[in-house]
Amino acid sequence: EHEHFREELANLESSVIDNNDALDTKVSKSGDTMSGDLMFSENNNIIVLNDESLRLKSSRDDDPTSSSTHMTVGRNADGDPTTNIYHLQRPQQPAWAVNMEYSDEQDQLLQNQIDAGFETQQEIINDVETLQNKVNALEGSVIDAEWNFRGGNSSPRNGEFNIYVTSGVGATQWAEANLIQLSNTDADGETYTFDKITVNDVIRLGAADSSSAEYKVTGIGAPGFYSVEYLRGAGTPVNSVLYSFTFLSAFDPEGLATIDYVDAQDDLRVAKAGDTIQGPLNFDSSNSTIEISGDTGSLRRRYLKIRGNNQFEIIAYPGQDNSGSKTAFELKAQTNGNPELK
Repeated sequence: EHEHFREELANLESSVIDNNDALDTKVSKSGDTMSGDLMFSENNNIIVLNDESLRLKSSRDDDPTSSSTHMTVGRNADGDPTTNIYHLQRPQQPAWAVNMEYSDEQDQLLQNQIDAGFETQQEIINDVETLQNKVNALEGSVIDAEWNFRGGNSSPRNGEFNIYVTSGVGATQWAEANLIQLSNTDADGETYTFDKITVNDVIRLGAADSSSAEYKVTGIGAPGFYSVEYLRGAGTPVNSVLYSFTFLSAFDPEGLATIDYVDAQDDLRVAKAGDTIQGPLNFDSSNSTIEISGDTGSLRRRYLKIRGNNQFEIIAYPGQDNSGSKTAFELKAQTNGNPELK
């Protein structure tokens, strides 16, 4: 009996040891700590009951009370699914999630760029308006409109214009016109006061058949009625034909000189100081040819300098051409330092 009891006791001890070993691989339902990976098969789920949440937390040390929540998954009291993620750090890789702070910063940067774009756009609009104002001021009285040619001796009706040799005598050729009269209403029904048209403005007109003319305003009889000087033209005026008009101010940019033109003209001028004359300097018939201004109360020496190996002469001609000359004065500057004067 004792042997049998010892045998049963040994079996019981072995069973207890096996059970303890098995318990070491299990997780307690409450308050236990895992030291390995928790793995699920592909057909199993983690399910959180309604109005409860699953929390993923981390602790600064071994004390669970110092833990912070990273993520919660669950449903609220209404049964709506809720997922919250906390303590997201600033993204450092393209695939990292971002927090609200970082998103707001990027939104603000984008908004700043949009605001800057709007400011730049407004500056461009202002610049365009300024340039347009300058162009309008420069062109002054520019009008682009259309009138039909009236012809004959009659005054133009609405939407018409006419040209005259003299008042009441109609012109049949562009070049013979000394007067031009336009109705204050163009062919499209637009009205004009012509209040900005001034003397020396240019009136250009042309039709689809290439008949055209250009006049300079020399006098203003009334708004729309001008004395003109014929500048150029093509073809002849035709009754009832529609002509396009352009009124150009005397300050029309098309009439401004180009930089190349100004430079070419500048090359023909002598600077007031430090310039070199490359040809003869001719004086007109005025009495004074060269005047040397003096200084009140003081005496200043003025120089006509002849440098070495040059000869300066004053030559007289009996006529207006370069023949029969005689030298009246000669000054030779020699390189040895001894000038000769005759």
